Amino acid sequence: MALTREDVLRAARLARIAIEDSEADAVLEQLRRIFEMIEEMRAVDVTGVDPMAPAPAPAATPAPAQEAAAAPSGQRARGAVRGAAAGAVIGEVADNDAGKGAAIGATVGVVKGGSEKRRAQEQAQQDAAKKQEATVQQQTAATQEQLNLFKKGFAACLEPKGYTVK
Repeated sequence: MALTREDVLRAARLARIAIEDSEADAVLEQLRRIFEMIEEMRAVDVTGVDPMAPAPAPAATPAPAQEAAAAPSGQRARGAVRGAAAGAVIGEVADNDAGKGAAIGATVGVVKGGSEKRRAQEQAQQDAAKKQEATVQQQTAATQEQLNLFKKGFAACLEPKGYTVK
C-alpha cells in the first residue's frame, strides 16, 4: 500500500488531530518505515506455528546499549504501534482486511503521537515557567526579609542616640 502525503493529512483530519503541513513529510517517512517492517513480518512463514505456544527463552541477552539502539523510540512510534494494533483488529472485524485497518490505524497513531509530543513539550515549558516564577518569589521574599532585618538593626543602633527611623 503506497501512502501519500495527502493520505497522512486526510487521516489526521478524519481523526481530528492537528498536524502541521511541515510535519506531514516526516510522518509519511515514519509510516513508510513502519509499513516496510509490517511487510517483513508478513513475509515470515508461520505455517505450523501454534500461536498459543510459549516463546522459547532467548539464547543471550543483548547489552542495554544495543537494546536502546534497536528499540523504536518516541511518541510517534508508540502511537503507530498502538494505532496499527487497534486498526488491524477493527479492519479484520469490519471488512476482513487487517492490513488496511493496520495501515489506517498506524497513520492515525503516528499523527496522534506527534500531537502528544507537542502537548508534552508545552506542558514541560509551562512547568519550567512555574518553577522559575516560584524561584523568583522565594528570592524576593528572602531579599525582603534581609532588608527588614537590616532596618531593624539600623533602628536598634540609632534609637539609643535619640534618632528615629521611619
